[in-house]
Amino acid sequence: MGKRRIKSVIFRCLALSLVLAVAVTVTAAGYPEEEGRGDFIYTWGTDLMLRGKPFRYVGANTYYLMVYAASPELRIYVDEVFDSAEKMGLKVIRTWAFNDDPEGWNALQYSPGRYNKKTFIGLDYVIKSAKEHGIYLMLTLVNNWTNYGGAKQYVDWSPTAEKKEHDEFFSDKNARKYFKAHIKAVLTRVNRFTGLEYRNDPTIFAWELINEPRVEDEGSGAAFSDWLKEMSGYLKSIDSNHLLATGSEGFYSGVNDHDWKFNGSKGSDFIRDHSIDSVDLLTFHLWPRSDEYCLTPRECWWWIKMHVEDAKCLNKPLILEEYGEKRDRDGGTAERDKFYAFVLKTAEEEAVAGTNFWFLMHEDYKEHDDGYGVYYNNDRSTVDIIAAGSAKAGSY
Repeated sequence: MGKRRIKSVIFRCLALSLVLAVAVTVTAAGYPEEEGRGDFIYTWGTDLMLRGKPFRYVGANTYYLMVYAASPELRIYVDEVFDSAEKMGLKVIRTWAFNDDPEGWNALQYSPGRYNKKTFIGLDYVIKSAKEHGIYLMLTLVNNWTNYGGAKQYVDWSPTAEKKEHDEFFSDKNARKYFKAHIKAVLTRVNRFTGLEYRNDPTIFAWELINEPRVEDEGSGAAFSDWLKEMSGYLKSIDSNHLLATGSEGFYSGVNDHDWKFNGSKGSDFIRDHSIDSVDLLTFHLWPRSDEYCLTPRECWWWIKMHVEDAKCLNKPLILEEYGEKRDRDGGTAERDKFYAFVLKTAEEEAVAGTNFWFLMHEDYKEHDDGYGVYYNNDRSTVDIIAAGSAKAGSY
């Protein structure tokens, strides 16, 4: 594994590069002039760009910020997360812009198109606080899993989803209609604190369509590919300012029939899904000791390397938007620290555009920690490794 190539993709990338070389004025350093992009992050080949210079970052995941900020008395914990991120030099936080569980705490969407005003104000606050701390946000619009409602909730809402099974989210006409309505509701939301529509706010680094999409009962991947084309095109028709990511875990198809990460059984394909013109960012995840991935250190290196090589072929920036390691059995962080240092060093060497570890937490959320939580005040060795990686990434 690692050096997979598809001729049609290569030819497409070469043609695209030639078009860009003719159409865009570049600076002496070889990068495009800003052309009025202001504070919005944009792309140039495999680089992220900000104000005419490369933007390479180390960041984190903190998924629960919106639901906490929906309760004014808990907003101090949201600020605490951003305070910690700022002190660590983190530049991008990935967090949820959805909560579709009607019975869940501080749900955002109770039913299709019916929103909880105070939770939307909570998301307003998250964006405001991020801006005040110099942090960019990657906002995810739905979950593949049932946590916070997810794809299955849209299926349950739909009167035309006959089987009421998860995979119908990607094919059912009403599930698609409801999700497109949610995209529009979020993108055109006017922030209570900033007065900006979300689609006009450069604090948002990128939109992500869905966290960890899988379509396991439809092995060809046709349903997911068609869904991606429709949803990415629709989102871009509303918002041309922001970048768009898929939320893909980085799986392939047609590479190795005996390994589920490479045989297409999850209904996705890294190259096919990221070849769509309206998709700007390539995403993948890395969980070495999870029951599913079970990757050795050498295989972890290959997993990163093969995605880097394919990103070069597709000529788009690559984001390792989730990677994590649990604490040791004694509660220590020796193994996690070793893994984080490896990831950040490899990302630096391979010029990965961005990395987001899983996940940055505040002390009040400890009861929900599944072993992956990183605490600014108590995990000094881990924090120091991340901060050092961030300082190196920011030096480019």
